[in-house]
Amino acid sequence: MGWVVIIPPITSDMQGFYVGTDGRPADVAIADPLFLWTVYGHYQSGAECDKTSRELRRRSLHLDPASATAVAWSFAKCLDDSDPRLKPDQGPSEQLHSGASSQPEPPAR
Repeated sequence: MGWVVIIPPITSDMQGFYVGTDGRPADVAIADPLFLWTVYGHYQSGAECDKTSRELRRRSLHLDPASATAVAWSFAKCLDDSDPRLKPDQGPSEQLHSGASSQPEPPAR
């Protein structure tokens, strides 16, 4: 058993709000499922993992707030490497219940 620090993926995106390392617009995919996040590092202990994630969040405060890296580091998470959310076929799944409509219901008046 081990531990991982993960950060949200940074992608080039012409409509991106942030600036990537190449100076071009970028997006930070904080809403992506955790199994799509980038593994920043592997650690033997939870304490070592927590220390790294805290350090990344601290360092993010000293970077340009428009930097995609600063944003990604500010969301650093430490997880047990066996956490089911890190595996696409074992994490939570969203399914419609039988008979559920895919159309949104109109607002109640």
